[in-house]
Amino acid sequence: MLTIADLKEGLAETAGMTKKKAGECVDLILGSIEHAIVKEDGVMIQGLFSAQVMATKARKGVNPSNGEKIDIPAGKRVAVKVSSALKKKVKA
Repeated sequence: MLTIADLKEGLAETAGMTKKKAGECVDLILGSIEHAIVKEDGVMIQGLFSAQVMATKARKGVNPSNGEKIDIPAGKRVAVKVSSALKKKVKA
């Protein structure tokens, strides 16, 4: 599994920069993505994925531990959709 540390190291090697500078760049990019999602602007990285905040409606549910019916309040969730180009590459 690719980690943030792997991204930083790979950027440092590929771009010929220090690991510290590469780390700052990766942190800046990931921070920008997080900020856009939290602000509910959404993110689209062509060829990889899109992510956006979706509102969920209030609904009825069941507590799995005791079977009691409960009310689940409305809320928000992050929806991530993988691009079709990436799906094709994975299937190949």
